[in-house]
Amino acid sequence: MILSYQLNQLLKGHDSICAMLYDVAMYQDWRPAPDEWSFRLIAAHLAKIEREAYLVWLDGMLTSKTQTYTAYWNTEAGLGRPELTDSIIRWKESRRRLVERIKMLPANQLSMSVTHDIYGELTAERLVEVAMNHDSDHLSHLTKIFKQFESED
Repeated sequence: MILSYQLNQLLKGHDSICAMLYDVAMYQDWRPAPDEWSFRLIAAHLAKIEREAYLVWLDGMLTSKTQTYTAYWNTEAGLGRPELTDSIIRWKESRRRLVERIKMLPANQLSMSVTHDIYGELTAERLVEVAMNHDSDHLSHLTKIFKQFESED
């Protein structure tokens, strides 16, 4: 029951971020400062971390092997220059897969885990919590830089 609520909250935050990013798609290369990421890069990062971290960690949990993962970092060079809207589409698909797979887990698989060097033991519930916190951080950041973006417009 708790996990179902968390998954709904995860989707809610995701939808909020996607809506914000769609609103600035025409200005995808705007940056709040020269050394900060553009809207394009934020969207690319969100899509990439879902595929290359969260889904990978979930797969690791389900293999029943002892798995340890290290911190996952994106660099601007590693993100490339995908269109913002393409990144959102990829992120939506990855998020949908993540949520569907977690919802389908039988009770005995919910306690399966992997170890992460920052987050410690990751179960499906803890993975959702990590993703929610990550989304929340980006939502807060986007809210802040939107004010800056609008004041420059």
